[in-house]
Amino acid sequence: VSTQSTWGVIGSLTVTEGSSTVDLIPLFQPEGHAHLRLVDVRSSYAPTIGLLWCPPRDGFPPQICCLSGRGPQSTLSLLRYGIGVSPFADPTLPCRVTGVWTLKANPADRFTTYIVMSMPSKTVALTVVGEDVEQVGNTGFEQPHPSVLCCTLINGAFAHVLQRGVNYLSRSGAVKPWKATKDITAAACNGRQLIVVQGFELVYFDLNDRGEWEDRTTRNFSQEISCVEVFPLRTNADGTQLPALFVVVAFYSKHLSILSVDGLQEAVSLQLSSVCEALAAVDLPDVTETRTSTTYLYFTVHSETGGYLSRAVLDPKTGHVSHLRCRPRPFHTALAGTGSAAPPPKLRLFKVVAHGHAAVVAVSPSGMWLCYNDPTNAYAVVPLLNSDGVFDEVAPFASVFCGEALVATRGEQLLMLEPHLQAPGFHPHRTLALPCTPRRTALHPTRPLLAYVESDPHAFPSSAKDAFLAATTAFAGSSLPRLPEDVFGAPVAPADTWCSHVRIYDCGTKKDECVELQDGLAAISVCILSFASMPKDVFVVAGVVESLTLCPSRWKSTALLCFKLGEDPATNWSLQLVGQTATRDLPTCLLGFHGFLVAGVGKVLVLYDVSCHGDLLPLRELQCSPSATRVVCMDAKDDHVFVGDAADSVTCLRYFPADVTFTVIGRATEKRWVSCICCLDYRTVCVGDKFGHVVVLRMASNEQPSDLVEVAAVCVGAPVTSVLLVSLAADVVLYSTIAGAMGVVGPLEKAEHIALLQGLETHINAEWDALCGREKSDYSAKKGVLDGDLALRYYSFPPAHQRRIASQLPAALFRNTSESCVCSSASAAATTSQDTLTPADVLLLLEDVCSCII
Repeated sequence: VSTQSTWGVIGSLTVTEGSSTVDLIPLFQPEGHAHLRLVDVRSSYAPTIGLLWCPPRDGFPPQICCLSGRGPQSTLSLLRYGIGVSPFADPTLPCRVTGVWTLKANPADRFTTYIVMSMPSKTVALTVVGEDVEQVGNTGFEQPHPSVLCCTLINGAFAHVLQRGVNYLSRSGAVKPWKATKDITAAACNGRQLIVVQGFELVYFDLNDRGEWEDRTTRNFSQEISCVEVFPLRTNADGTQLPALFVVVAFYSKHLSILSVDGLQEAVSLQLSSVCEALAAVDLPDVTETRTSTTYLYFTVHSETGGYLSRAVLDPKTGHVSHLRCRPRPFHTALAGTGSAAPPPKLRLFKVVAHGHAAVVAVSPSGMWLCYNDPTNAYAVVPLLNSDGVFDEVAPFASVFCGEALVATRGEQLLMLEPHLQAPGFHPHRTLALPCTPRRTALHPTRPLLAYVESDPHAFPSSAKDAFLAATTAFAGSSLPRLPEDVFGAPVAPADTWCSHVRIYDCGTKKDECVELQDGLAAISVCILSFASMPKDVFVVAGVVESLTLCPSRWKSTALLCFKLGEDPATNWSLQLVGQTATRDLPTCLLGFHGFLVAGVGKVLVLYDVSCHGDLLPLRELQCSPSATRVVCMDAKDDHVFVGDAADSVTCLRYFPADVTFTVIGRATEKRWVSCICCLDYRTVCVGDKFGHVVVLRMASNEQPSDLVEVAAVCVGAPVTSVLLVSLAADVVLYSTIAGAMGVVGPLEKAEHIALLQGLETHINAEWDALCGREKSDYSAKKGVLDGDLALRYYSFPPAHQRRIASQLPAALFRNTSESCVCSSASAAATTSQDTLTPADVLLLLEDVCSCII
């Protein structure tokens, strides 16, 4: 719906250029709305021109560069996958905060009452009253010592754990202290039971039937304790809460024990491969079983390869640990060069609330993740996106502004954040508005630096646009307002007029450098590389066309512009034109390869080197296929180059550096209108075409010429604009379509995962009743691809349907998948003795599949 409802005609403007007269479009002035009110604006990435994967470099996390839009509505967005957060308060504190906890005056209250913060030399408390947060001095939490833990008890009292003791704050304000013999290093509480660690000693507290605080049990260990946790309270059928029967204790000897609260005797023991750094036990809803919730234990370990997060199911009656799962890749990698004396970075856990249920936030030096159940009860581990870095401490918060918010600290800042739980996905970390349609982009070989070109037909360059606007203002006077081009569009220029730019953008400093092309040049391709003859210099090469007409296709001349990338103290980077090389056809795509430039010029490939003056010197020329129409995309792996043709599918070339030549070693057996290409390995390539297919082609042999055979294919429903090999939990293919959609195609390596998805796909197709009958996916052909979105619909079925589908799946699918980097004990193995699977088993297998991909 347009933001303007009516228009008023001012007149028309005629501009005389030399001996010709050009009639431009009439001039209009928009008027206000008559019966419409703007309520919401949603951004869209349609049309998506292309994607570029930016791996982590120089301390920057991995992100996706997305080129989207058309004309003045174009943008360059740096996307990150996860859940965005919006701060609604960020007061500054006098010193750094070492711990933060949020408390309610009564466990049944809806909103938070107190925020308790521990600092290096004191503990302060803030009270939350409606919309105001103020510091108060009469709550009983103010102490001249740092705190270890604060929590609300089920009787409305508070437990305040300090380094030298524990204070029991009753509802009447009375304080009952308990003094520790040694400094308390760790503590955990579930609202009724409290466990504290002092040295090698473990002390257990509990509320008796009269609501009085008692020191129940004390036990000494011969090993130093790293962290502790208490099982959540048990709930009876009538809703009453009963005390937990077990606590969890982790030792620095790489040992994890489940202790009974009756005498703190060991019930279950696990031997880990590394020291456990943090523990968190929460109850998550379980709609597939007769019980209302399942108790999960989260724990983190730090090995030589990095920090890992694991999750296991706890039996609240026996303390048995089962269904141990570990994500296949670490949440943060080990820091090289820190030395043996430097402590490894910790992966910490904080309990929060998401969608009305318990959740866990995992914080590492490189990022944050939210582990929660979404509204369909599907378990997800999604990154938390914060533009200012990771948090030091996190706690749940509820107020009149947001029922499920977060209180976090970072240095001397206290942040109140609202997570966007309803919209996990790709979120723009940074967005740069572009004046023209982006065409191609390239990434610097070693630095977080982007080079991209943008161009638009019938568009004025900046100098000509200023003259045109001055003429229109002189003609219409003050009655013609200056309208935003991203809403109303740019002025239309005569035919054969192009506005083009070559830009570089520094992802670190957020600065960009632009070179505007003159004389009607249209930039259509770009590459950033270093030549083997000049390895210390970085060049940006852009393919340009003069006086290009799209339909019918004709042009005056074509060339390659070579810019030298230099450092400028004011703008950090600069582009200097050092050479211009004419070509015989359109330079549609460019690729840096083994210190040379490979250019797709019409039907042929041309290999270029650079001279000392900046001119490009053609070395070799090769036509990939006799039926070639136009080279549109290229990608390389090792000494193999895969070339995509506009209507002749894919050709594989092998490079021989001894004589600097290429040889055709493979061609696709089927014609395909290729739009983008991505190498998976030296003989496998992923291709996207104009008819909405994502296809994987593989060459049978590398030693002799062979055909590229189709091994997997799926129709995504719209023309594919880019395919990328990105590194998430595994190496997966990320694709985008012209309609603005993005999707992931990932490999399945385990036989049980393949059999699970095949079985779910068969049964869900029979059970699922689409709103409009058969869906589009029912008619699209696919080969070697399983529909993950269809399998995830299992979460949406009622429990009876879930049990019926699970009973029809083979029980042999379910087996132990615990990782050796986390647990070396067989006591946590996920085994099943029944002949059929349960819905809980199917859900755990689905979690395994998702964790192996994203």
